Amino acid sequence: MIQITSIRLFCTRIPLRIPFRFGIVEIERLEHCVMRAQVCIGGRAQRGYSAENLVPKWFTKDPRTTPAEDVAELRRVVREIAGLAIGRIRANDAFEFSQQVATAAESRFALMPPLLRQLGVSFVERAVIDAVCRFHDRPIHALLREGLLGRVTGQPLPPPRGSVQVRHTVGLGDSPGELAGALARTGIRRLKVKLSGDPSADTARLVEIAAVANRALGGEWRVTLDGNENYQMDSLRAFLSRLETDPDLAEFRRRLRWIEQPLHRDTALSSAVAGLLAEYPKIPFIIDESDAEKSSLRRALSLGYAGTTHKNCKGVFKSVAAACDGPELLAGSGREFVLSGEDLTIVAPWAQTADLATAATVGVVDIERNGQHYADGLSAFAPAVGGAALAEHPDLYRRDERGGVELRIEEGMVRLDSVLSAPFGSRTEPDVTGFEEIAM
Repeated sequence: MIQITSIRLFCTRIPLRIPFRFGIVEIERLEHCVMRAQVCIGGRAQRGYSAENLVPKWFTKDPRTTPAEDVAELRRVVREIAGLAIGRIRANDAFEFSQQVATAAESRFALMPPLLRQLGVSFVERAVIDAVCRFHDRPIHALLREGLLGRVTGQPLPPPRGSVQVRHTVGLGDSPGELAGALARTGIRRLKVKLSGDPSADTARLVEIAAVANRALGGEWRVTLDGNENYQMDSLRAFLSRLETDPDLAEFRRRLRWIEQPLHRDTALSSAVAGLLAEYPKIPFIIDESDAEKSSLRRALSLGYAGTTHKNCKGVFKSVAAACDGPELLAGSGREFVLSGEDLTIVAPWAQTADLATAATVGVVDIERNGQHYADGLSAFAPAVGGAALAEHPDLYRRDERGGVELRIEEGMVRLDSVLSAPFGSRTEPDVTGFEEIAM
């Protein structure tokens, strides 16, 4: 039997070395939140942790609120949904516990946007998963296969990936001219380009980025596009028409793998979208922000989308279900299921390893890691944090030229052997020294 007896929340700020502009926001710092849960498992106490950046204008996209107001709301949601789980829920396994938390959250906060509500649920879910993995001292992929986290789906999981290709994010504020240096240093050959919602400006920028990538990488690069909900139906049609017919974008078309969430979540799963997607059968489209509820993926695939994204903030079990059930749902459609790995600007090592452990377990195609680009390694944390990350994960982290600790990306890949051998990515407990504690 599993029960949470107490939860504590801690927050800190992570400065970015360069601003990150996407969707309708530009951020210069990240609010980072860590949950520490005391979990009773079979009568024994075990700590479990989860962590996430509270990023404004992603969980909700209300132009009327300020980023500071968004962060305050995100804090409140995590705190209040955590409060629903303390002492009130008992379950036989982590999956059942997560389902009960989700049901309680939906009942208590029925009018809350689903993606926002799911953030709070996923915080609790991940803390319980971490506790169970630490309790058994076994990695998450092993416990899932053995049913020790619960029965998530009837389909088998793919084998975990020991390494994964990394995609480099080109934000709306990034200069294409600086791209070559970033790619040369990491060996990355896969790009993710943010779109503004302006067909003319976006296509002109793609031509520029393609020229830089060709010079830097030759013929071996690939690219995905992320609309971050910036397009409307008519403007998306205009953009796709340019993308398909502009001779200057011929090279880009050959490199394009999929387009992520071009339409706002309010319309992305409407019936009208099916006709638009059918007009462009050669381009896979996937959802991200629209993937907020249990039924979202099935609905998206029925409309013509090719898949969804993995992010721990949307739920570990949600990604597991997508990986197992998605290919089955598309069987016979002629479409190949896509489960991409995306990023919420992850920097903290305890969040990084947990997200990568899930990504490897569900077999993502490749993964965006933009935290390594916009932040200055692990410099926002005490030196002991970087030292502990490097000691436990020498295949994932390395010293930079200044002696700091950064993500080890070599030949465009991250190695995950140490992540896959640890309980939920890491045995090291998050060091919250100097963090602000949020009153429960």
